[in-house]
Amino acid sequence: MAQRPNLENVNRRILELDQFPTLPSIAVDLVHRWNDPEVSLANVTDLISKDASLSSKVLQVANSAKFGLKKEVSSLHHAGALLGLNALRCITLGVTVMDLFADYQADWTNDFEPDEFWRHNLGVAIASEMLAERFSYPSPEEAFLGGLIHDIGKLGLLTVMPEDYMEVVRKASAGSQTLLEHEKQSLSVTHTEVGKWIAEKWNLPEKFRKAIWLHHQNPGAYQDKSESSGHLEWIVYIADHLVRRSRIGNAGNQYLQNDDLWLQQNFGFDSDDLSDFTEELLPRVQAAGEVLDLETPTIQVYLKSLEDANRILAGRGLEAEVELVETRERTGFLKKLSEIANLSITDGPELDVLAKAVDLIRDFIDLKWALVLTHDTSYQTVQGVLFTEGLSRPESFYRVLNLVEEERESLQMRGRSSVSLLGETVLSSGKRMNLRDSVMRILQTGSLLAIPINISDEIQGECFIDTTGSKLQQTRYRNYLESLLDASAKLYERVRLFRRVQRESESATDALRRESEAHRQLFHFERLASVGRLAAGAAHEINNPLAVISGKAQILLMSEGDPEKAESLNSIINQTMRISKIISDLMGYARPAEPEVADTRIAPLIDNALYMARHRFPDNHVDTMIDVPENVPELR
Repeated sequence: MAQRPNLENVNRRILELDQFPTLPSIAVDLVHRWNDPEVSLANVTDLISKDASLSSKVLQVANSAKFGLKKEVSSLHHAGALLGLNALRCITLGVTVMDLFADYQADWTNDFEPDEFWRHNLGVAIASEMLAERFSYPSPEEAFLGGLIHDIGKLGLLTVMPEDYMEVVRKASAGSQTLLEHEKQSLSVTHTEVGKWIAEKWNLPEKFRKAIWLHHQNPGAYQDKSESSGHLEWIVYIADHLVRRSRIGNAGNQYLQNDDLWLQQNFGFDSDDLSDFTEELLPRVQAAGEVLDLETPTIQVYLKSLEDANRILAGRGLEAEVELVETRERTGFLKKLSEIANLSITDGPELDVLAKAVDLIRDFIDLKWALVLTHDTSYQTVQGVLFTEGLSRPESFYRVLNLVEEERESLQMRGRSSVSLLGETVLSSGKRMNLRDSVMRILQTGSLLAIPINISDEIQGECFIDTTGSKLQQTRYRNYLESLLDASAKLYERVRLFRRVQRESESATDALRRESEAHRQLFHFERLASVGRLAAGAAHEINNPLAVISGKAQILLMSEGDPEKAESLNSIINQTMRISKIISDLMGYARPAEPEVADTRIAPLIDNALYMARHRFPDNHVDTMIDVPENVPELR
């Protein structure tokens, strides 16, 4: 593929091209003295008279119906007197430029039609002159010349690179975008820039340089329409649009950037104005064309307009159909993207949600076989989702890679992927499958597409797809697939984060429960300790009276002969002993002693328990009897 010429190279080739057309000395002198106030009509006519051929052509144009002279003139002095200095200079320069490239047409490609080019430029020249009168531009003759040479840059490109430029013109003929855009894309330079360089090379006045350079720059909307009267480039811009709208000639640009409404809103043209303008423009172009050997029959204009319109409409219809198909595809893609993004992260574990996302992708792209793997480097696990034609829905699998450190390092050194570690894998349905063999089998067909998936720092993913007969042969569907996989990866990570937060929340709840239980037990222990401290404080005061009561009762028991009173005294003694034990136990809470392991007889324990519960027996009509053999061994 040939390298595209850049802007600097084209500029250099034009400026350095020895054979590139240069203005004749007469035209150079005219241009040089264009703004000289000392120049007279006699100076100009004398200058033109030096070239008989040029004089003849100038007189031919001056006598044309365009200028409406009442009778034919035969001398330049007479023509200048009737037309004026400015008109005579513009006619001379216009004729010179048109003749200038005549000798170079043989070198141009056969696809280029010079007559069509000059018909268009002549139409723009006359339309510019008409607009100059409409907008009160001070020199309609200058507007005519500006329109006539506004596309001179195209001739420059044809001279420097005819084949390349005609390829650009062919692309622009479809009318899908402007010729200027095609030039920029293919050549990195536009005909307006090249035209400006030529105008500078010829030393044309600034107003003509700007008209050539800026005639595709939209002048925008003017509240005061007279504002355009001082800008020749804006007049040429509008004239170029009106001529292309009327299909007069063809200079390569078929794309209309604006419509009639734009003209009506910004420049005061209503539908009648446009119709009247076109009706006046066509005969004036025909008349001028006859003088310059560029006849433009009216029927030819309309037939050509119809042909161009049909071609452009057909092209745009096809483009619209393609755009409609692509719009439907984009709509379907955005719908699936939205469905994946809206999948609930609470419906199940990561793999289940990933399987739902893969099912949505399969439905959109119509996949026959797809495998999505995720490799958790932290836990050395591989899990993923598989879809084949034999499965009604994607199935998941999970596998722990039980590799010793040496095996893992060996695999990493050999650069093997997680697929090579799968081997026999059990799917969620219980079916066993060797996924590695499946991947290798499709790989041998040359239709395996592998797409890396970046899920997180700990988890890397990869998608393997059989592209046989699928839409993935098209680049835009591959882009769709990558975007859908990226959305699925983000969904997978959201589910993982949700599960992690859920686990941490459950752990925090359990920790809070344990902390609450610890506080409750601590409060309970504090209460017991308080009782113990109270008992310790009161033990001394209580034990002294108890000792006195117990001692007195024992003394009385020694001298008491009445059995009933003796039993009462024994009861008093036992109760004081019980109170003393209770106080001793309470003191143990305040000052707990180290437990002692010792042998214990069971009979005293039973006696003590029954004694403490004896007051409940009469009310419940319960009799007790203790029968513990003497030879029962002590408890250890």
